[in-house]
Amino acid sequence: MYQGIQGLLSKLGYLCLILGIVSYLLKDKLPDYKDINKRLIAEPIQRNGIQPHFKIDYRKRSYEVRPRAYYEINALIVSQNNPTGFSDIYHDSSSIDTKDFCVIWGQNLRSNEFRQVNYWSGPWMCYCQWDHGTRFWFNQLSNNHLITNDQEIRDKIAQTGIGDQIHIKGLLVDYRELGVENSGWRNTSLIRTDDGNGACEVVFVKELTILKSSNRIWRQGFSFAIKGLIVILLCKGLLFFVFATKQ
Repeated sequence: MYQGIQGLLSKLGYLCLILGIVSYLLKDKLPDYKDINKRLIAEPIQRNGIQPHFKIDYRKRSYEVRPRAYYEINALIVSQNNPTGFSDIYHDSSSIDTKDFCVIWGQNLRSNEFRQVNYWSGPWMCYCQWDHGTRFWFNQLSNNHLITNDQEIRDKIAQTGIGDQIHIKGLLVDYRELGVENSGWRNTSLIRTDDGNGACEVVFVKELTILKSSNRIWRQGFSFAIKGLIVILLCKGLLFFVFATKQ
């Protein structure tokens, strides 16, 4: 019986491993340009205007937010950081920061050449690289640094990923943490033609809509496979321990 259960667990483990490999390869696939919502061709909407500062609280930490402009964008997510990953030492579960969405729109989505560009994200910035001859409009790419104290929006941001077509409404803002000595302002960019440090749009998100999700099933499959492998390995180890102690 012991060998039979271990054999069954091994087969399930192989299935999870195969699912994990396949879903990993497909979970970040960018869609064909023919599947792009036409709303993503338009430029972001930005209306500058003076609004009063406001305060928000999250996980027992307080922040002062300085609005700079109304902001609305329809775009395709091509990269994102992982604020919960081991490589990101700047964020934790109590941070007001959520993901950074590196997005493109406009002329970049009129052909499949955007799929020939290599995109990647660090804790604070996104990067891209393309071969000579590839048509790519760098001023139609931006890294959106998203903050919110609304848990429902935070959950939706967490579920959104590469390949998703999104619509965001909110404010471009500067913000700083209160009650912390020498806490400086993190400032937003107000133009799309800059790059490097300080070029990110800091968005206080009021509304997030997923217009179309390309890879949600594969992201869920990858998560299921990883969790399944962990459970199976724990079961195999526990079964071995129980059997060994009976010998």
